[in-house]
Parts: sequence; structure tokens; C-alpha cells
Amino acid sequence: IHRNIVELNCVIFNRWGKQVAEITAPDKFWDGKIGGANASDGTYFYILKAKGLDDVDYNLKGTISLIR
Repeated sequence: IHRNIVELNCVIFNRWGKQVAEITAPDKFWDGKIGGANASDGTYFYILKAKGLDDVDYNLKGTISLIR
């Protein structure tokens, strides 16, 4: 949900640290694919930087579990 986000940069990495996706707009998302093919099940890591409508900067890091 991106109602209050005006700027976004989110980079997603696999468990070996290779970048697999980058999201640069609040209305975009990762579809769970790498190069057009379904990504393997597992844990992926993200680094997210965003700016809200309230001018607050957000810097988040965490994991995503991809389960098919």
C-alpha cells in the first residue's frame, strides 16, 4: 500500500547478495520473478528508502519469504 509514499527505492537481494530486483516507484512491486522466470523459494533481503507525504524519510531493511 503506497497511499502516503511519494518517493521509493527498494532493492531486493538473494541469499548470496546478488541484486535480483529494484523497485523505484511507489505503485510498482516485485512479482517474484528474476529475469522473467519464477524465483526460487527462499528468503530474500531488501533495503528500502522512501519519503512520505509528511516529508518523513524511511530507511528499512528486512527479509521476504518467497513460498510458492
